[in-house]
Amino acid sequence: RCQRFDFRRNSIEEIITRLQFIAQEEKISIDDEALLIIAKKSDGSMRDSQSIFDQLIALCGKEIKGKQVRNSLNIVDQELFFRITDCITSKNIPAGLKLIEDIVELGYDFRELMRGLIEHFRNLLVVITTQSTNLLESTDDMKLRYEQISESFSEGDVLRYLKLAIELENDLRFSPVPRFRVELGLIQMIKMEKTISINQLLSQIEELKKNDKQEIKENTTKFSSISPSSLFDKHEQRFSSSNIMNSQAKVSVVREPIRKVEQQNNTVQFSTVTSIPRTESVRSLKPISVSEISHQWQHVVNEIQKERRWVGTALAESRIVKCDDGLVTLGCTNKAFISSLKQNQDLVSTALEKIYGMKFRLETIMIENEKTDEENVELKKEEHSLVQLIKRELGAVELS
Repeated sequence: RCQRFDFRRNSIEEIITRLQFIAQEEKISIDDEALLIIAKKSDGSMRDSQSIFDQLIALCGKEIKGKQVRNSLNIVDQELFFRITDCITSKNIPAGLKLIEDIVELGYDFRELMRGLIEHFRNLLVVITTQSTNLLESTDDMKLRYEQISESFSEGDVLRYLKLAIELENDLRFSPVPRFRVELGLIQMIKMEKTISINQLLSQIEELKKNDKQEIKENTTKFSSISPSSLFDKHEQRFSSSNIMNSQAKVSVVREPIRKVEQQNNTVQFSTVTSIPRTESVRSLKPISVSEISHQWQHVVNEIQKERRWVGTALAESRIVKCDDGLVTLGCTNKAFISSLKQNQDLVSTALEKIYGMKFRLETIMIENEKTDEENVELKKEEHSLVQLIKRELGAVELS
């Protein structure tokens, strides 16, 4: 016959109660923090907790404090975990790196640090989720601190931090330089942006829609009170040719969107017209020719070569074919130049706008490499000299 015994782990409260009884019988002074550390370290085993307690009595004597227990068992101070969360909330990377330096100087093991950090984020998640500290295995002072910092975190944020800490603890097993891996993980936590729920996004979108509808309604009411004749007279005066010619810098345009007014059968109808940009250049109203572009073309090439030299080279080897309605057509003799210019159209358009004061669109086409008349004459001379040399040296006869 045999008997079966199903054992279970002792709770933290049961272990602490038993250790307090032993300390009272043995006339030993021990604080609550030290008892909690011993109970956690024993991992539910009453025998292990009493063995650790006996070793601490031999080491510390009749008076045992929490700090002595942490130093003896190499337990990471709980205050360091709260400093980590402070660095995360303040987005302070230098303070986080300084914290890692302090941990190295104190001689803590990085894997032990990560295990404590995982438990720290777990406690924080429990407080945020349950809105209570009853499930925390900690002292009353620590429970109060968890309640305070829980207001700075959301449930989604803590879940992401907890996942990253678990991955970091696993990576430390195979990392050749644990400190660098811990520093990288801490920087990732500090730079991690806060999460936002879908409900919050939808509410923000609805709020924007309401504001837009209200603005459209106000503008409609405002323009409905304006007579058609006064509106036409106002804008004719503002955009007359004499006013544009007298303006040396920019054309001043009203902020509100211009409404097109149509009067039919004594009824007034309003329709929205795209407004002119507030600081539109006067020069953009006038077309620009190929000769005007060619005059300043070298400045465009120099401007682009400052950022990307190969694009400037492709632009210098290209030729302006035409310029029509804001579209500049460039002829290239090399497919590589065409590919380079197409990939950097935004860069070239920005340089053109900076030099000429207006926006252009870019088009590239393939052209033949035409030689100049002087080059053709030189080629003929060389060919002629070569023919003469063959005739002279080899006695060749030119066939018709």
